[in-house]
Amino acid sequence: MHAGRFFGIVPLALIGALATSLLLSVSLVSAAGPERFATAPNGRGKVAVVFSDVKFDDKAAVWSLLADPQYQRVVVVTSGINKHRNAAQELVNFVDRQSEHLGSRNLKDKLKLIEGGNPLGMEAPHEVWYNGVPAMQIPRLNARDMHRELAGKKVAIFQIAPAQLDDVKLVIDSADHGTVQSLMLLHGYNSRQADMAAQERFLLQLRPLVKRNNPQGEVYFTSSFQSYAAKDGGKQPLQWVAERFAPYDVDQAMRDPFWSQQISAGSQFLPAGHQSPLPLHDREGLDRYIFEARRDPTRYAARRHAIYHHVDAILNSMSAEQKQERARLVGRLENTFKPEFGGAGTTIEMADAAHIAHFHRAQAANGAGGVWARHERGVTAPGAAAGFQQVTHPAHADGVLLQGGHTALDRAWIDGLVRSVRG
Repeated sequence: MHAGRFFGIVPLALIGALATSLLLSVSLVSAAGPERFATAPNGRGKVAVVFSDVKFDDKAAVWSLLADPQYQRVVVVTSGINKHRNAAQELVNFVDRQSEHLGSRNLKDKLKLIEGGNPLGMEAPHEVWYNGVPAMQIPRLNARDMHRELAGKKVAIFQIAPAQLDDVKLVIDSADHGTVQSLMLLHGYNSRQADMAAQERFLLQLRPLVKRNNPQGEVYFTSSFQSYAAKDGGKQPLQWVAERFAPYDVDQAMRDPFWSQQISAGSQFLPAGHQSPLPLHDREGLDRYIFEARRDPTRYAARRHAIYHHVDAILNSMSAEQKQERARLVGRLENTFKPEFGGAGTTIEMADAAHIAHFHRAQAANGAGGVWARHERGVTAPGAAAGFQQVTHPAHADGVLLQGGHTALDRAWIDGLVRSVRG
């Protein structure tokens, strides 16, 4: 992501002066915390529909919606994976573990699971975690069941996994006209389609789909790089996460294959004969090497140092052209790996839950901002990164890019939800 494309924070109130649709739930809330949310207007109730691939940050995000009193129902459409029914059971198991961990009421009665599609076709790496988890019988996404869930309700849609356009369209069209208040997409991996050209087509159709039958509805984008000035919107401290989420799931998240995948992808740019202490030719060994360095930073300080310098060597070995072609990888190495292994503490990927917290703070008009934004056109090379550019008029926008994100405020929001379920 080019630094020049990060533009300043504009208060939502100012954008609201341009178009009343930007703040979709001012009537719901006047206070900052989730504990103060009321039910949807007219007592109709409100449903959250979530496209999720049931990774750890997805599970935390779904839990946050279940815990949020403004939602009477949370419908999860498993998406971007192949083991839909195993993932569904894993999510149910997580909700049980979470209630036990917090000593809180169980929120499963608010949860509905439906099987969606996978625009990427291939199995996601984290699906290995579902091995041994029984398959749960869940219905395939269909208009009849979805309309039954959404009829007479206000609707908020959250896309935190790759989703097929037909699936998104079906959800929008299954709601009563005028009831879809928002569609929030955490841009990046969750925007993925078969290729970059298909991704662009997908993103450009979202706002017209929402607006067709919901003129007051809006599309909201978030980005760990563009919504957060520190470019750290995906990460939260391990200790904080471990206190609030079930140990089994936190340990699972610590074993995320993301880290070794990026190291392996970047290492191809190192010169022949480059010497590294990392076990690059043993994937399981590399996963273990990274896991231990993150689990115990003090004991494995030398490993952290080695990983940091390995990443630095990758970046220094890449030409300007290679960095442009692999902008997505470069952004991850610069903004995720170097802070993670160059600092003293370990973080956990919590982007989905954190960005949903940021979205809700924006809806509460609690100081978060947003700008009308247009997705960058014509970026079609594999591995490239396409972000958003500010526009001055909603007619030229693909949606609202939320800004003013701060991880400490996201934590505070989630802490409010923890308090509310412990009640």
